[in-house]
Amino acid sequence: MSRANIDRLLKEAYAIADDNFARKGVDSSKQEVVVTRANLRNAFKEAFNKEHRKEFPDSHNPFEGDDSVFNKAASAAMKELRNYLERGGTSGELRSGTRDKIVFHQNSAVQTPFTLLKSAGIKVLQRELAKHNKKPLSPQQQLEIRKGIERLHTNTTVGTARLAYVLKFMETDPKASAFFATRFYKSLADKYGEVTTQYQIIDKAGQKSIKSIHRVSLYLAPRSKNFPGSESNDWRKIRPVLEKKLSQWLRSKDIANTPGSDTETQAGKKKAEHALMQAIKPAKYVKVTSDAKKPKKRNRASQKVISKPRKTKSSVATVPVADYVSQVEKENPAIEFKALIPVLNSMLPNTVKENMGLPRLVNRTGRFADSARIVDITKTPKGYPSIAYTYQRAPYGTFELGGRQGSTDRDPRNLIDTSIRQLVSAELAGRFFTRRV
Repeated sequence: MSRANIDRLLKEAYAIADDNFARKGVDSSKQEVVVTRANLRNAFKEAFNKEHRKEFPDSHNPFEGDDSVFNKAASAAMKELRNYLERGGTSGELRSGTRDKIVFHQNSAVQTPFTLLKSAGIKVLQRELAKHNKKPLSPQQQLEIRKGIERLHTNTTVGTARLAYVLKFMETDPKASAFFATRFYKSLADKYGEVTTQYQIIDKAGQKSIKSIHRVSLYLAPRSKNFPGSESNDWRKIRPVLEKKLSQWLRSKDIANTPGSDTETQAGKKKAEHALMQAIKPAKYVKVTSDAKKPKKRNRASQKVISKPRKTKSSVATVPVADYVSQVEKENPAIEFKALIPVLNSMLPNTVKENMGLPRLVNRTGRFADSARIVDITKTPKGYPSIAYTYQRAPYGTFELGGRQGSTDRDPRNLIDTSIRQLVSAELAGRFFTRRV
């Protein structure tokens, strides 16, 4: 993978995943909104004082040092919001509400409740100005006060949405997708979470959009709290980190899955397979062979086939590996299936990683594959092996059928079952079962 290829992919992804694209995606997602009286008071105070200084630079501020007016405006806003949510048939669902804090849900970002609470606060400010024989708020002042109360996200942000799209775009490139199996991606995921599992890309007639799978959490706060780079998950902070990790990967000597030689996973599997053969000790006078036949040697000068004479011993029996294992199990009941568990577990994570990839789960940090392990092997009443396994259910259990993000393709059980069968089909002859515990 070259620097030029990565730059090309990023350019294409950035062209789509701009701020407007991501903001629409976040706003179209389900919302959980937290509104506090203290935040509203500070927002009204900050916006009013700023606009008063701008419009009346030489005029005394009637509310200088007096927070009681802004407390009244905040209380009126909270009351109006609660009345709206309790009305029924609205876009919001009240989850909890006190004098000082209200939590409500929305299926998407609807402006109505925010518009109502701002209007209620502005009415209080207008009334208090009249009491002090001051000019009412101008339309421009009212507009700026409304802008002074903003929605800030706590987990899912516009920045993480942009990151999710860029990473999902990279996954579609066979070479770039190798990045997700590296320590550099793991470091990125530790910082921002596995964002590709938190967002869904929607493609309708060539028009792409993004949507959060989980509910977006946000709260109202003064405008001064929301400036470019103010959030840890702001795109201005995320983008340099992403590009740095990609550069580190490209400069590293351990780029995974390089074509032309065994990958790290494949090499590990070969070593583990050798260990498995060593763990199953052949009985005395039994020569274990592979079913594959070695090619006969040719004399280069004559190009004639020269067969070496076979060395035979009447006391040695030659049988294929799978037949040998089956034969020994029948002849020696002391052989326990459980003896295979440590060796199989040394092979299972690498095998799972090799089987991962779209449309199945994609290997990014290695945590899912490394968590897969066999915990027991027993026999069914009819004598068939039954292999019990487990894996890290949180968060990957959500992809099981019946789970929140369940699907046949991404079900972890299918992936682990396939991997186990690849490992044991040659060693456990006949029928066997797997089960997640």
